Amino acid sequence: MKMNVFDNLVTMYDVADSDTKGVNETVEVLDKMLTDAGIAHAFALPLDTNATEDDKYPVMIVMFMEEDYLEFALIYARYALKVRGVKESKIADCLLKVASRYVEKTNEI
Repeated sequence: MKMNVFDNLVTMYDVADSDTKGVNETVEVLDKMLTDAGIAHAFALPLDTNATEDDKYPVMIVMFMEEDYLEFALIYARYALKVRGVKESKIADCLLKVASRYVEKTNEI
């Protein structure tokens, strides 16, 4: 039996007054996207479900391996855009952070 010890996680949020689809109703799609890409992952419920200062509610945590970080980020961005309906400008901001982190870690491009 193989056991994964994940070393990265992303907390998925719902926003109370948002037009986007909720995490709970779409998480199966993300699961399928990650599985199809061959990314080992697992989901967990957050320990703290209180709203953040900007009224975001933690709903789910997705865990994955550091070695899959870049591919995970690209799949997650596609999921956020196509499935949840997150605005392109917000996704672009997030992908800039991903690119910055990737460059800092690898010193490549």
